Formats: sequence, C-alpha cells, structure tokens
Amino acid sequence: MIRFCSAAVAAASVMLASAVGAHSAPTDADAVRACLPILTAADFDNIRGGLNRNYCLANDIDLAGIANFRPIGTAEQPFTGRLTGKGFVIRNLKIDTTLAKAGLFGVIAGTGSVSALRLANVDIVARASRASAGAVAGLLTGEGVVQSANVTGSVRCPRRECYVGGLAGEMTEGTVVRLSSSAARVLGGDGAVAGGLVGQTAGRIANSYATGRVSAGHVTSVGGLVGWQANSNSIITRSFATGPVTAREASWVGGLIGFHAGNVRKSYATGRVYAGPPRDTDVSIVGALIGLRGGRLDQSFAVGHVGGAAGSALGGLVGANIQPDLQVKQAFWDIQTTGQATSPKGAGRTTAQLQATLRVGFRTPWGISQQYSYPYLEMSAEGVFASTLASLVVANRVFAFVPLPQLEPTEYTTPPLHADAASLAAAYTMIARSIGDTRNVGELKDVKIDTYFWNDGTQAATWTGPVTGHAALGSFTAIANSSPISDANVIGVLKSRRLALIRGTHSSGITHWMLATLFTTDEAGSPTGLVANDPWTGQQVRIDLATKRVIVPGHFPLSDFTVDGYQPVTLN
Repeated sequence: MIRFCSAAVAAASVMLASAVGAHSAPTDADAVRACLPILTAADFDNIRGGLNRNYCLANDIDLAGIANFRPIGTAEQPFTGRLTGKGFVIRNLKIDTTLAKAGLFGVIAGTGSVSALRLANVDIVARASRASAGAVAGLLTGEGVVQSANVTGSVRCPRRECYVGGLAGEMTEGTVVRLSSSAARVLGGDGAVAGGLVGQTAGRIANSYATGRVSAGHVTSVGGLVGWQANSNSIITRSFATGPVTAREASWVGGLIGFHAGNVRKSYATGRVYAGPPRDTDVSIVGALIGLRGGRLDQSFAVGHVGGAAGSALGGLVGANIQPDLQVKQAFWDIQTTGQATSPKGAGRTTAQLQATLRVGFRTPWGISQQYSYPYLEMSAEGVFASTLASLVVANRVFAFVPLPQLEPTEYTTPPLHADAASLAAAYTMIARSIGDTRNVGELKDVKIDTYFWNDGTQAATWTGPVTGHAALGSFTAIANSSPISDANVIGVLKSRRLALIRGTHSSGITHWMLATLFTTDEAGSPTGLVANDPWTGQQVRIDLATKRVIVPGHFPLSDFTVDGYQPVTLN
C-alpha cells in the first residue's frame, strides 16, 4: 500500500478509519468478534475456500499486484458468508472476464452480506453477453444485503444485454442495499440495463446514491441510480442520483430510473439526461426523473436538463407513462432547469417556486434552505448518509458538488507529502468536476487532483487549467476569532449564489480547506448551519455558525478544526 509521508496524516487516517468503522460495522457484535481477519490480497483470495464464513478486513488492501482478479462466488457456489470491511479500503480491483457474473463477488446469495467496505479505483470489464456486473457484486440474490459500501472507478459491460451497475448488476426480490453509494462510471452496450448504483433491482434500496456518469448503447434502459426497477415489490426510498445519463436510440432514459415498475419515495435526481439520434423510426423516452413510468411515485423531484434527438419523447419528470391509474403524489420537476414545460405525470414548477418552501406533503427527512436550495434529505446524526445539499443553479444550469477524498492515493501520480495542504487542491477539483458534468467539459469530468491543481514537486495547490474559464476566485478574507459565520461573511457569499472555499486550522495550526456550498435554515428561514464538502473525510459535513466547528458527523477526525477565513467562487 502507498502511504502518505506525514505522521500527522497517518495518525488522522487511523482516526478516520476508526470513525468510519464505528459507524458502519454490523450490529451483530458477536459475528464481528468471530470473524476471520483479512490482512493481505492472498487472504482475500482464500475466501473462495470458505464461502459461508465470516470475514473482516484488518487493514487497507491493495490489489494492484493482481492483474486480473477472479470474482468470488458463482451461481453454483455463491458467497453466503459475511464480509465486514470495518471502514477499510480495497484499492485497484481489476477484473476482465467472460464469466456471467462479474464483481468482487460474482454472486452473493442466501444471507450473505457485505458491510462497511470501500472499493477505490475499481476497473471491471464484463465481456459476456447478458452478463451481470457491479463492483461489489454481479448478482445479489436470496436475502443478501450490502450496507455502508461505496465505490469509485469504472464498471463496464460492452457486450449485448448486460445488467451493469456501479455497486451491483442485479438485485432479486428480498435483497437490500442501504447506506451505500457509487461514484463509478458505468457503461453498458446495446440492449443493456445500466444504473449508476444498480443495473436492475427487484429488491429494496434505501438511503443510497450515485454520482457517476452512466451511458449505454441503443435499445437500453438507463438511469442515474437504477436502470430497471423490476416490479411492484421493489422499493427505492430516500435516495438520489447526480450524474449525467446518456443512451442511444430506442432507449428509456431517466435521471434516477430508466424503467420504473416499483415504488419510489423521497428521492430525486439532478443530473442532465440525454438520448442520442433516432435510427429509422426508433425513438427514445427521456425524463428528468424516470424514462418510462409504470409504478408508484411519492415525494420526489427532478431538476436535470432533458434532451434528445428529434422525435424523442421528452418529459419534465417522466418521459412516458404506462400506468395512469397508479398513484403519483407530490412529484415535481423544474421547468426551467429541465427545459421541459410538460410531463405525463407530476407538477412543473419554476426554480424559485421549488426553492421557496417545502412542497406540501414533503415530510421528514426533507429539509430546505428557503430561497436558496431545492428540498434535500437531512443528514443523519451519525453522518453515515449525507444527501447532496451541494447544488447550485446558475443561468438555469444545475451544478452538483460531490465530496472528494484527498487521502486517496489513486488521485495522485505520487502521494502528497503534505495531505493537509492538498485539501485546497481537492476543493478545486470538486468545483472542476461539477463544471465538467454540467457543462459537458471533457477535461474536467473526471479530472484528478494533481492534473491541474496539485504539484508533486512544489507541494502546492494552484488554480489553473480549463476550470478558470468557467469559474473565478475572489479575494481571501479572514474571519475574526470572535466573529460567527454569518451574512457578513460566508453566508452572505452563498446567498449571492456563489460558492465559498473555507479555510480553517486544526492540530496546532495546521491549515485545512473545505468547499462550502449551502446552509441549513429554520422554519423562519434564518441560517442554522453551514454545509461543506470536506476533502479529509471525503464526505459532507455541517458546521456550527457560532463555534465555526464541525458538528455533523459527530466523530469528525479533525475535532478541533475551526473556520478562520473564506474565498468566494463565482461560476460563469
């Protein structure tokens, strides 16, 4: 494993791993104590000899030395045990296979489960037609559960009729994915079912999200979160997608779901959605939330731009509706940002109307920063699930800012010697990636921290590259120790529809940066907290306005971090 060369960073990394593990570990403490420790890549490979046993990671594992990892578990001999990641990371998983089920686990079945696991920089290619591919599992079946897992990298199935997702390819009825996320790029070929988190689901997805780009060929069903929600027993709740979604002709394309036959509650999508040119008379059906709807929908909305070739059926919330008798309650779309005035289902509203107040019927866990944000899903007190408050509308374009972990070695050519200073470069990268997705700027979509913003030689952060043509930095302003965060500083910047790079200190004066994106309010509209994307932990945090310290999550590793200044960022 490549390590950061700083005692302070190493110590804080241990704190971070402990904090994540403490929040994400399974509730069955006896099973955790009885688990077999996994310390090396060889140990992990040996799981094949005991597919029904309990395992736990004892440290981070780098699989870069395995050129082509063979998925664990098949349809005939699935994984039915338990893997607890304890918040540790498996890096550089590479799979290039013609097997029918591709992923770290080919098949998880029975009461098999995976929890508290991070997969960083996966590169999975499934080359069999009708394969199922996902970073954690190709197929999740039986009563299988994936909890508190997150993924970065790429999952692809270029052949025909694949099920492909960032986390899992397929979920059958009775399975559960919760408190999980994927930032992986997902690619499916012709006839594919592709989703940012899961390809096809007949199970339950809760408190989960996807932020990666999803694309597929023609005659496909493609969604930012799920490609195909299979039946009325399937439930998706308190979940969202922010990545752009594209497909070719004769496809069903949605910002959240391509084809929807189940139940969707308290969910949303912000990514742009597009279907390519028609072939002959074949046309696509495209919606900001759902492509083709045939299920129930409640307390949900969509705001991403919808586009398609001439002849495509485009809708603000839903592209087309095949079950008019099924309930659609409190479902909205933004007619300005989507570019669509009509939809077969749902109610269209202006940006100002959607941001003015919580819609009637939107109940816990929804919140809103009146006049400044869309409805958002409240962060849990444990910080295990953070909804993307971080969205900004500029000239009818929606920018979503996704947290980025600065401590991930795969973001650099060589690891930085001073990861504390690299936080500013990571914040610059979050801005750049959002612009890349929203404005379709290729160089910025998946830009790494050190491509433009971090210099390994000088160990310095620099605002440079294509991003400077789309955003401008203002001057840095200090905040006095006695002054709270308020309209006079950071809150005032955010109210002017800008971002704020916030600086603070921790551990005897060490500097750290975050990207502030929005603020929470009480029912009267008065600010109550600052929301920022933190590069240290790679997650969203909430900062108390008076103390200027992080209060959510409760076990933030940089416990003494205190904001001492800010720098405005204006998007062009």
